Amino acid sequence: MPNSYDRFVASLTASERIELATQRTQKIADRLYNVIGLNEANRIIGYSDKLRTQIPRSHAAHAYNQFVHAMFRMEVIDLCTIWDRGDEDNNCIESIVKLIDDNAVIDKLADDVFEYYLNLESHNLTPNSDPLIEQHVQQIVANRKLELANRQKHRVRAQTGAVLRAAKKVQRSKQLEAIKNLRDKQFAHNLDKTRREAKTNIIPMRYGQETKLLKLTIGIVEKLMLNINGVHYDISEEIREIARDRALDLWHNCNFSIQE
Repeated sequence: MPNSYDRFVASLTASERIELATQRTQKIADRLYNVIGLNEANRIIGYSDKLRTQIPRSHAAHAYNQFVHAMFRMEVIDLCTIWDRGDEDNNCIESIVKLIDDNAVIDKLADDVFEYYLNLESHNLTPNSDPLIEQHVQQIVANRKLELANRQKHRVRAQTGAVLRAAKKVQRSKQLEAIKNLRDKQFAHNLDKTRREAKTNIIPMRYGQETKLLKLTIGIVEKLMLNINGVHYDISEEIREIARDRALDLWHNCNFSIQE
């Protein structure tokens, strides 16, 4: 049965759906950058011995453990917001999926990229003085632009379908279910039992699953940015490398001197 967000999406034109999806995809990418930063910091803070081995048995150890848990909790909470339920005001992947999972919307995305590449301006800096040769050159350029436009159109169709399938697979996954259940039960709330647990048996989240989900999320957001926003962001390499360098610069230069 359609919910209020489904009805809202259905009321929009294809162009309106693409415009809203473009805005929301950028906001998701912005949140994702923060999650990547937390993940890189937690690789050092929680998953390595760089800082842990500097903390002896002491009252300080309790404070350190609390800090490690707070950083892990924040990463899980922020990551889960990207996979929350789609809603009119919610910038999450499910919101994007519902906006673009429509033949008319995908057709519009493909047609828009076709028109963009077909109408790219080209300048011949050394035009030929012979008008027949110049006409022939211009025809070659036009043919190549048409070929490029068609390739990009087919690319958008194929990759949009693929990213929709990938996102839906994650949404159905036991991994996401376990992570969101932990978020709902212990991090965002203080519950004895979640609604999910009342309906079925939930396999508890394991440490490290957040990084696996983050990797899947990065791949999906990269494809959404490319095919909806028309922007290629190398999140998996360049953005993560920046976040890793920042985390290393800080945490590898932190030294504790604590008395037992």
